Amino acid sequence: MTATPVDIAKCLKEDKNVLLLTGALCDTLEIGGKRLVEYAGEIAELAGIPVAATGNTIASLAERNIKTKKMFAGDVINYMRAEKWEDPIAPERPGTLVFIGYYPQFLNMMLTSLGDNKTVSLDNVALEEATISLPDLNLDDWAKFLDNVIGELKK
Repeated sequence: MTATPVDIAKCLKEDKNVLLLTGALCDTLEIGGKRLVEYAGEIAELAGIPVAATGNTIASLAERNIKTKKMFAGDVINYMRAEKWEDPIAPERPGTLVFIGYYPQFLNMMLTSLGDNKTVSLDNVALEEATISLPDLNLDDWAKFLDNVIGELKK
């Protein structure tokens, strides 16, 4: 399902046990005049959700005092598939996994392996495997979309 900024903000505010995963593109990609990791940090901060920092995003997030832990994306997937949740970043198994900063092909493979878990992609390519996904967007429209999500979270 492609979503609007209102849909995304509602999901981040209302779903229980949300976990944000930040991929390597968060540190290298700049959109709308700021790095993608800045959008991720602001979203996590406003929504009050922890971050599984994959790639090398942990340093940028730690500077913002965001609750984060360095993790490998594949480990999070394995934890989600395990019978018992045992990761210290969140006391309970996440009900919703939110992804930002991943190459579409890699993210699609991860989403496929998650089965029925609720997933949200904040990247600029629509992904059928995600429960909720942004529509296909160019970089300028993606920045505006994320700014609108942040605006909704501030309400």
